[in-house]
Amino acid sequence: METQEFVDVIANQIPEKDAYLILKIAKKTIEVMNLQPVISDEDFAKLSQEERFAEMMTWRIGSYQFTEEVSCVFIRFVGDETPLANVLFFPIEAIWSFLQTARQYFSGPGITLTEEEIEKHCFNKSVDMLCIMLRNIYPRIMATMQAITDETINEWYRQEFEYLREYNSRQGIFTPDMDPQVKKVRQGILQDYKKEVGNVWRGEKQRYEDFQKMRLAEEYEKLYKHWDTISLLYRSKKDWEGYARIPGFEDTPDDILDGLKGSHHRGMSLKALEHAARRVGLINLDCTDSNVLKNRKAGIQASGYSDAALYKYLDEGKKVLERARKQKAIDTTPQESKQLAE
Repeated sequence: METQEFVDVIANQIPEKDAYLILKIAKKTIEVMNLQPVISDEDFAKLSQEERFAEMMTWRIGSYQFTEEVSCVFIRFVGDETPLANVLFFPIEAIWSFLQTARQYFSGPGITLTEEEIEKHCFNKSVDMLCIMLRNIYPRIMATMQAITDETINEWYRQEFEYLREYNSRQGIFTPDMDPQVKKVRQGILQDYKKEVGNVWRGEKQRYEDFQKMRLAEEYEKLYKHWDTISLLYRSKKDWEGYARIPGFEDTPDDILDGLKGSHHRGMSLKALEHAARRVGLINLDCTDSNVLKNRKAGIQASGYSDAALYKYLDEGKKVLERARKQKAIDTTPQESKQLAE
């Protein structure tokens, strides 16, 4: 199937110009998320029986390439015991909705962008939205699968009881209606499903926060040494100002340097922490401190967080960073070493 054939299929209900864009958005998203190609039939055939079973029992999200310009997402959904489905996922209508949403977003009053600039922004925002979908689709589908399983059992009971009521009625036996109980159980199932869906989207927010905290911890490790050396040079009356912006630390903030005089060890730790917060773009959106807001208007992107809040973020970031490092160590450990450890 050639690229034009894909466009023709999509363009049945979507403008042809957007059909091409949808293909490009899907391909770009796969690149941004670094989704690896699904294992080929030839490579799968080369695996041992145990390796094939392990592969089929492992959930995957990867890419599948139809042509040089057309790629889609491959997802393997795996339940507790058996695979649920191997899916080639190409959410054409969803991507078009993302594109239309972005266009509406950039069509508001006060927008001074050219049509070409708007389309470029819309393309990038559509990629962002598709990334959000793909990051969350696995837990979202699994929550849906659990809910629809429970709903099906609930509906089966309802139908079976209706058959029983009809049978008893034909025998002259009255059987009370069980619909109120069935509906009550169904409402419970739907409430649990609603809770699970909420957990999925809270997880998206938590992932972003954890990523920021981890980056804060990483940058702090480097910046604390930097500020500790600045303090040492300052106390030794050496060229601390020249050192402050050595390569890799050109972003050392002037306003933090201005407060160097009289600093002690803890003071340097706070300076490094505020510097790290700015470097990773950590900003307190609820800050109403007039000095902080004044600095921001002047182009100084102060975090606006209290010392206690920054230290809490740092502590949480260190924990996330430690988990990530442990996981990386596990992922890079040879399989035979893992078996020996077990």
